[in-house]
Amino acid sequence: MAVLGAAAAVASGLALAPVGANAAPVKSATTAAYHVTRPKLPAGEHYMCSLPTQPGQMMCDSIYVTAKPGNSADTPDNIPGGYSPRDLRAAYRLTTASRRRGRGVTVAIVDAYNDPRAGSDLAVYRQRYGLPKCTKKNGCLKIVNQNGSTRHLPGNNGHWAGEESLDLDTVSAICPLCKIVLVEAKNTFTNSLGPAENTAARMARFVSNSWSGGNFTGERSFNHYFKHPGHVIDFAAGDFGYGTTFPDGTAYPTDLPIVTAVGGTKLVHQASRGFAWTQTVWNEQASGEGATNSGCTRFARPSWQKRVTRNLRGCRTRVENDVAADGDPTTGIRIYDSFQSGVDGPWFPVGGTSEATPLITAIYALAGRPGAHAYPVSYLYKHVRDFYDVQKGNNGRCRVKWICQAKKGFDGPTGLGTPLGIGGMRK
Repeated sequence: MAVLGAAAAVASGLALAPVGANAAPVKSATTAAYHVTRPKLPAGEHYMCSLPTQPGQMMCDSIYVTAKPGNSADTPDNIPGGYSPRDLRAAYRLTTASRRRGRGVTVAIVDAYNDPRAGSDLAVYRQRYGLPKCTKKNGCLKIVNQNGSTRHLPGNNGHWAGEESLDLDTVSAICPLCKIVLVEAKNTFTNSLGPAENTAARMARFVSNSWSGGNFTGERSFNHYFKHPGHVIDFAAGDFGYGTTFPDGTAYPTDLPIVTAVGGTKLVHQASRGFAWTQTVWNEQASGEGATNSGCTRFARPSWQKRVTRNLRGCRTRVENDVAADGDPTTGIRIYDSFQSGVDGPWFPVGGTSEATPLITAIYALAGRPGAHAYPVSYLYKHVRDFYDVQKGNNGRCRVKWICQAKKGFDGPTGLGTPLGIGGMRK
């Protein structure tokens, strides 16, 4: 579990070493003893990627559904479940911005392994929903390895291919005029994903990372890969609820104060509190469907987060998360992926904080280019009124309730809440 009540180390909150005696690196289990578990899922739901088996190894944070959940929000086209681009734009008040903004903007996606059908599958998705073509040929889509080369792509992997399709389709749904760079690391270890992150930051100002892992000894030596002022660097919080999976509770690199930590909600097209859509904390652990992660990290709390947490007690360090979006797989996005193994067909719904992360990154892209020296996670805290304040639900049980339970104002599972348009992401 993450340490609660640790003192903040520096006023700026940008120290990238954990708070504590001599700023020692976070310790985890040794390689031989490293063992993590996650909630079992009900019939028809499946984790996209396998669990890490060693410290420093990451996993994608997505859950896909093969059984039709009965919540198809679109037309009678026999495609099972999941929300369409139109649904998600309506839910987050992006209909006009998605139509008018994003031209000339590039969003980078960092994942592991290669999806040999990423381009062709994306073409099917975009054609189905009437989105502009985005192909290698017209210069909209580029797929590179962790070093930035279009040659010598990593080995194929059916499960991470599903993650890549989720990321590509979600960015397309929210920012159809954006260009996309898919950066494929050669494996799931931080020493490959880190260089891939640097490559993504060289090629785009907006970087989506739908993966995370547990804290581990020596992680501090990798922190520099994720420190990119002037870039949006977003990370998924994880899909296993409060303190249930990794030895230290919160996720890495999501817990770093300089990135945007993205939690998950359950999005339902039902009017509430004057809004057409209702969102609660994603937590279906009672029925075995997982939940968004959150927690009190071991890193100093950044100055921008202090603004909204000064009256909250029980945790004085950086809080995971900053913001949230749809993550419940039963209310997830409908994607197209013909390479993923074990599904009923190429169309299926996917959720998890892996859905929420590219969604948030694409909204950042619609909002405009960040300042050259800024950490754009700080922008969120300047515009708290531009978020739907999630006030119901929890992601588990914890001693300090607001770390794992929604409340009025800032809380751990959903941070400031979910976007109401692009205003919350403006500099």
